[in-house]
Amino acid sequence: MAKDMDTLIKTEDKPEVDNITKLIKKMNDSELNNMFIFLQGVKFAETLNMQPVTNM
Repeated sequence: MAKDMDTLIKTEDKPEVDNITKLIKKMNDSELNNMFIFLQGVKFAETLNMQPVTNM
């Protein structure tokens, strides 16, 4: 899946992106699954953070 994607990144971010890409390529399926679960949690937390706080 990832090999079929084109990604546009800022030139100054390329070294960091290269390091992350190397790390991801070294991960086994279990490690990748754990990372995806973590990222889903981050996305969920960001969504909660954007919702207005209401008093009950």
